[in-house]
Amino acid sequence: MSNAVSTARQRGRAPATSEQNVTSTALHPIYGITGSNGAGLERYPVSVLALLHAKAMRLSTVFINERGGDEASNSAHYDALYNAQWDTLNAALAADLNNGRDVATVLGMIASQAQDSGDLEWLKIDDLKQLACRAEKATAPVLPTKATTALQRGRKLTAFGLIHRYQAFLIQELETIGWHVYGARDYPLFYRPFDSAVNTRCRTPDGRGRSPIFFNTAKLKSRASAVLRSLKIDTVKGGDTP
Repeated sequence: MSNAVSTARQRGRAPATSEQNVTSTALHPIYGITGSNGAGLERYPVSVLALLHAKAMRLSTVFINERGGDEASNSAHYDALYNAQWDTLNAALAADLNNGRDVATVLGMIASQAQDSGDLEWLKIDDLKQLACRAEKATAPVLPTKATTALQRGRKLTAFGLIHRYQAFLIQELETIGWHVYGARDYPLFYRPFDSAVNTRCRTPDGRGRSPIFFNTAKLKSRASAVLRSLKIDTVKGGDTP
């Protein structure tokens, strides 16, 4: 990916010289690490990069408003703030995007930087193309990686048909929780709560010390059957399953 900072600095303020750089013993005003120059930002998630970018922009504006542009031009502290804006933006442009929120976050950072710099000449077409490709990948639907069998043979459910019916029940149960607890039907489908009691039970090995019982596929069919029968949902006959 092209480096947006190089073009931006050519057009505006030059990078700090060795005399202007924050010394190795100074605490960086954005990263909070002694002697840091932004190395390792590629390991940060987009959400953290956005927070650091916003902080750098905010403190840069405060510095200019309080001390003026003349003092900023000779200030190692301002150089650190200015460089952090572009370093975090570049890291975000190259970062992995995991969902639509990450895509929106990076676009928001671009918009903020454009507003601050007054143009978008620093943003390359290749940046946008690669961002679009990663955005498409991040928002693509999750697809199964295993082949499944028929839901029923004749009028009877197959093993997969039973699991499919169990899944249909579980989804509706989650939607019920969504409506009545959160006021949003689909919220539980995207929010995974962590509960110590559940985690402990799910991690308990079976009687032979093998994989945890709740991740043992041999138990899945019997558990599905037991749950459905307890709710008086048929576990044998097929029906109007898509």
